[in-house]
Amino acid sequence: MATRILILAANPKDTDSLRLGEEVDKIKEGLRRSRCWKDYQVEHYHAPTPTSIRRALLDFEPDIVHFCGHGAGDIGLAFEKEDGNSHLISGEALSGLFKLFSDNVKCVILNACYSEAQANSIVEHIESVIGMKKEIGDEAAIEFAVAIYDALGAGKNIEFAFELGCVALQMANIPEHLTPILKKKDGRSAGNSVVKAEVIERKKAGCTLKNNIEKNKESRAFSPSQISDNYMLSGFLITLLASFFWGLGNTITRWSMAKLPNASYEITFVKYISASCFLFAVGFAIRKISSNKGEIFPSLKSINLNYFLLAALAKGLSMYFWLLAVTQSNASLVAALENMHVVWTALILFLLMKNAPVKKWITSSLVITLGVVMISGQINNESEINYLAILFGALSGLGFSIFGILWTEKHTQSEELWERTIGMGFLLLIASLIVFPIHMLLSYFLLEKSFDFFNGIAGLDISVQAINGLIGIGVTYFLINESLSYIKKANVLSSLFLGLGLSFAVPITMVSECFLLNVEVKTYQWIGLLLFLIGYSYIRSDLFRINKKT
Repeated sequence: MATRILILAANPKDTDSLRLGEEVDKIKEGLRRSRCWKDYQVEHYHAPTPTSIRRALLDFEPDIVHFCGHGAGDIGLAFEKEDGNSHLISGEALSGLFKLFSDNVKCVILNACYSEAQANSIVEHIESVIGMKKEIGDEAAIEFAVAIYDALGAGKNIEFAFELGCVALQMANIPEHLTPILKKKDGRSAGNSVVKAEVIERKKAGCTLKNNIEKNKESRAFSPSQISDNYMLSGFLITLLASFFWGLGNTITRWSMAKLPNASYEITFVKYISASCFLFAVGFAIRKISSNKGEIFPSLKSINLNYFLLAALAKGLSMYFWLLAVTQSNASLVAALENMHVVWTALILFLLMKNAPVKKWITSSLVITLGVVMISGQINNESEINYLAILFGALSGLGFSIFGILWTEKHTQSEELWERTIGMGFLLLIASLIVFPIHMLLSYFLLEKSFDFFNGIAGLDISVQAINGLIGIGVTYFLINESLSYIKKANVLSSLFLGLGLSFAVPITMVSECFLLNVEVKTYQWIGLLLFLIGYSYIRSDLFRINKKT
């Protein structure tokens, strides 16, 4: 029976161009001219997506899978989305995939930079896996691959083919013969001899090139800066859009609280229920059209329940304190106080790391605080200081900070969009229920008010809050949830743009209050807003870099 070789050639349009067509053609040509050409059947998939990879493995049932394209180390290999842009698949995901097809797949070749990380995961289930220990040039990758299949076409086993590939690089004066690495798993090799788990790599002893040959310019590395560039613009636009809905929702809530000052919990409850239903509907819709359907919210099985419940409590309290604050002051001031969560987050992370706050944090905090003071109108003493509004607004920011830290933990998020969306729906639903007893206690013992749920609230007001919850929370947190997934993959520069995008909720709130509620905004308040944005983006630039160290 012929050995089936599946070649997956991925060169997303947002990555550097590679000579993958040349590699595929030379592999096929080498096999056609070999004496064992009848023993091999080659299937080539250009621009492989997760869907086409799965279908190819099911339909073709290959013995050898050859990937050529870009690698990004621990982050993953760069496959493609339907729109042609890059889609990184982690070693863990690839390991799970090849575990399912280990009955027929005997060898996997990852002809991409830094692909040793994925090889380490895949070799748990596949007999032989070839990867690259570091960056490899396009010319070297092609020469190595062609030599491997020349050897296989001559009837040699994978160990011999690997050695021949490395020697071929030396013979071509390409100084990258130590880059490839062959990893083996317990079981039978291609030569039908029993081998123990081992790693076979090129020994450093041997022929050393005396001439320093210039490395070819084309590289198969999907570098961190390249990843950052890909996520930076998308992440910024997502957070900017989230800020728009966030700011609009703030203004609607301010209007509602002026009309219904004693209905803080009812407003919270309706908004969160509406947002949860929206997120459930979107999550299930995405799941239905998704090619990778799984159990409903399977991350519940592996989730850290303590993290999840604490995140829900923090989010519920954040929103509840925000509503209490907005009954005492304008929404733009409360939004600015809430967005001081970056200051709280940085401080918490410094405490977790047992380090003193750095100069950047102190400077940013002072600039943000000055901006908030100017936004509040206190700079000219035009209004009395409302300490309750400041207290509740600050507590809202602290709650959001704790929520953000907990929700970005690996135990509270999934890789799949539909899972993350449904997960956020569950979190908002639980948040609205957790806050209920807190509101009961506050009403009875602190405010000395009787609690009559939805008493005196018209159906129209409830409908307005349902729509507000859908827009101001449901859409906003769907977008924020996705921006967090971008932030986790981005570097410091991307974090700055993402953070700046989130901070735009404050000016959007100010503008919407000005036009919709006729709230006058003074010149110095706009200056305060500018200071707030500068301080916000300055501290946010390092925030997620710090987070990754804790």
